[in-house]
Amino acid sequence: MLLHKNIKKLQDIISKQALFTSPFILSLITFLTFCFFPVYSQELLYQNKTEKINSKTIACLLPLSGKYELIGKKALRGILTARNLFQSENDIQIIVKDYGDSDLELNKAIDEVVTKDNASVVIGPLLSSSIKEVSSSVKSLRVPTVVFPLSREVSLENPYIISFSYPIEKQAQVLARYAVQDIKITSLGILYPRSDLGELFKEAFIKGTKELGGEIIYIGSYDPKLLDISTEIGWINSRRPKAIFIPDAATHSGEIVLKLRQENGLEDLILLGPNTWNSRSFLKTVGFDVNGLIFTDFFFSESERWIDFSNKFRAAFHEEPGFFEYQVYEAASLIFHVLQNPIQRREQIKERILTLRDNPLLDITQNIDGSLEISPKPLILTINDGEIVRVK
Repeated sequence: MLLHKNIKKLQDIISKQALFTSPFILSLITFLTFCFFPVYSQELLYQNKTEKINSKTIACLLPLSGKYELIGKKALRGILTARNLFQSENDIQIIVKDYGDSDLELNKAIDEVVTKDNASVVIGPLLSSSIKEVSSSVKSLRVPTVVFPLSREVSLENPYIISFSYPIEKQAQVLARYAVQDIKITSLGILYPRSDLGELFKEAFIKGTKELGGEIIYIGSYDPKLLDISTEIGWINSRRPKAIFIPDAATHSGEIVLKLRQENGLEDLILLGPNTWNSRSFLKTVGFDVNGLIFTDFFFSESERWIDFSNKFRAAFHEEPGFFEYQVYEAASLIFHVLQNPIQRREQIKERILTLRDNPLLDITQNIDGSLEISPKPLILTINDGEIVRVK
């Protein structure tokens, strides 16, 4: 009612012509707009405001202290390896902020790097809980932010989020497609650890298999602390699936594989696994004399990009890199690549990434909410003569 009364007053004033001057009308309309539509008005002003950014400044928000210190340091080494690759071409400045275990420090850090340091893009945070915590700040500051979620369940409806990962849902779908469509297995089973990630993998594999016309005829679980599958072995022998999906960590998966391989009648059972199997620790656990293992990842030990990265990493840090360092390295390399030429708006980072959708190494998708999902192209891997090799 108040809005209608004010509009009526405005019409009365105009009709009298006593005050009918353009400056007066413009001022009055502007006043009413700010009174009754403040959010919309501020949005217009922000859009017309020139961004203050340093296109060569990249901020990294990492847990470099506290209980997640190790994963934070792994990420930082991946970023620094990528920076060294581009340093000869770009004068890129990296600002590193340690937020430890504190959500308060995390939000304070992102505000500082954007408003004071004028960073053009943020890499991190790393953990799903931290990504959710900082999402509102990312949105209000309008800063492209590269994160590494394990699952697509970390959906924030945030147009400034750039996810770079090989999520568990995609891994399960890739394995289901290979089993059902490529090697024509229609009866499958799942043997998963009773954990949050195990549950997510299980549901994703069920969905992927059913969508492709396959059938899940066995689902079993085990305590990840005990790894006792004696009861499940009986069920597997009775149901007789042709393949079983085991979504566990490298060493645990290796021990489960060995227990299944020791059972009479299960020697030819095809065992499917996620990217945790693409590791030296898994290979060491299962041994060299093993067959029928199929798993997925976006690199393997003989792939050219991995060899190039690992050589650079070892030269810089005198230790062997792992999967996570490589994932962060690939994401940081992409950001450094799109910033080779200066930008005037932060939004240009997303625009330039979208121009790379024909890249043979990456799957790049823009969601309805404007966020980007980037996944390296998946591979199907196996073990042959004690080495991890590519099947597809």
